[in-house]
Amino acid sequence: KAYSATGELLKMLKDDNHANDAIAADVLGQILDQDPQIPAILPKGDNDQNLANEPDHKKIVEALVETLKHENFIVRLSVVETLGKIGKSAKSKDRLLLTKNLIGLLSDSNLQVRQKTALALGKIKEPAELIVSQLTVSVLKDYDVRTAAITALGEIGQEAERAMPTVKEALNDSSGEVRASAVRAIVKISQQNKEDDVLNQVRRILDQDINEDVKAAAALALADFHSLSVKTIDQIKADKILSALVRSLGDPSQKVQVNTIEALKRIGSAAAPTLLDAQKSTNHRIVRNTAIVLADIGTQHSAKWGTRVLQLLFKLSKDKEADYHRKIIDLLKG
Repeated sequence: KAYSATGELLKMLKDDNHANDAIAADVLGQILDQDPQIPAILPKGDNDQNLANEPDHKKIVEALVETLKHENFIVRLSVVETLGKIGKSAKSKDRLLLTKNLIGLLSDSNLQVRQKTALALGKIKEPAELIVSQLTVSVLKDYDVRTAAITALGEIGQEAERAMPTVKEALNDSSGEVRASAVRAIVKISQQNKEDDVLNQVRRILDQDINEDVKAAAALALADFHSLSVKTIDQIKADKILSALVRSLGDPSQKVQVNTIEALKRIGSAAAPTLLDAQKSTNHRIVRNTAIVLADIGTQHSAKWGTRVLQLLFKLSKDKEADYHRKIIDLLKG
């Protein structure tokens, strides 16, 4: 509802006093982000006299692009974030303008600006070929921007397929943060799930990586891979994914356990037979966590699984010496 303020905000960007440039850019981005196709200044009633002279969306975009050259990195940072917001739903010609100007900031002297620029390009997404090629260079040459660039490639999705070798290589990066971003991105890029080695690498990470954040990301990625496998009727892959997730329920890290539980909840009733079978495990963490997921499945799909889940929970509740006894009682109460 603040479109009428855009004229004054635009003046702030253009005047000689640069103290509020970053704030003006941020507010303009928030206003335009609501609906970037609506003119920046709305007509007041039927009187549209002088409306042609008022700043419109194109002029605001051009003013913001010009401000990318600002000497203060905080202003550049604010403008980059603003352009990322409005660029994700802008028209193709505007996206091209934004992309061409933002690419130069992938070489900015300030690290934060370079990182935010990569993320902004991931939101804008077009033209994909140009953005993907530049982000790939950033992954290979600028180690400090690697995580942001890989995340952006994931946001672009299937259009970033040509960057897949680079993202796959990042699965072996020495940085846990980079590996985690690669795991999250790779499933978004590999939508057709054609490559067994990608799935196998993610499963290996879930089983063997030493970083809990990376393993936690891998658990959620496998849930997405399971969805793709079901769509392509590849039951062998789906079963391998479920087996890997069940093993992960016994991971010593609570964060990994929580993410794995969430992944299996996303998969839903398709995981029920595997989870019921996993109750034979001697690992108490696996028994407890499969019970948590099964309770959710039984609640969501009570007609098919409710009775079996209740029978299982009652059976587990009889073992009062088990460390998961109180959790089972809580599940039954729920």
